[in-house]
Order: sequence, then structure tokens, then C-alpha cells
Amino acid sequence: MKTEEQKQNLRNLIRANRESTASLDMDFYEHTDQCGTAHCVLGNYIARTDLQSTFSIVNGAIHVDNFPYTVEHGNDHVLDHFGITSWQGARMFSPFNYDGDDEARKRIVDECETPQEAADFIEKMFAEELAK
Repeated sequence: MKTEEQKQNLRNLIRANRESTASLDMDFYEHTDQCGTAHCVLGNYIARTDLQSTFSIVNGAIHVDNFPYTVEHGNDHVLDHFGITSWQGARMFSPFNYDGDDEARKRIVDECETPQEAADFIEKMFAEELAK
């Protein structure tokens, strides 16, 4: 069960992507050393310092509480921040495609072309939990 803070973090993730004017490029997540811009789902959230203060991007690296980490979709800091499982993290943040037919395993990288579509994807994924 998610804490109220984790639910709010998810709502802010949705909001950051719904309001984003950036393109959606999930490769950013894997290549932070080459790209300091916020074009992935998590990057759009990190860029919104009015919505969160846990993560930052410094010289192309994602920092957690001012400590540099190589953040991947299964990073404990990311999972704990949103109160999600590693599988949910993969669906939301992974740059790797899912090649199967199971709709429940589809990922943002498979289904979405814009941050707004990603916001809808996340909202649908957690609709029940966020309604409580």
C-alpha cells in the first residue's frame, strides 16, 4: 500500500508529463552521460523542481538527494519514491521494448509517443490506488 506521499509523487509524475512541452525520448534514461535534457518520463518529472526536490540532473547524471547515482528503472530510490514494484518501474521508465502480446506487460516505450500519452498510461496503471 502506498503512503500519501508516494501517491502524491505519482500524481506529480503524471502532472509533470501532462504539462511537458518536451518530446518523449525514453533513451534519455539509459544515456544520462550523453544527454542532460529531460525527455523521458522520469526526466520530465526531475525537471519540475516545483513538484519534487528529491532528484536532480547535474552534468547529465541523475542525483538523488544531492548524491550522484546511476539511476536505472529498478533503482530502489526511484521505486521507493513512487511506492512501486520493479516491474511497475520497468513499465514506466525502461527504454527497452516488450516483445510479447500480453497487454498488462506493455511499457510506455511501446505505447506512447508523447509525454501526455505517458501521463495517461501512468494514470490508468494506478487509477485504483490513486482514487483511494
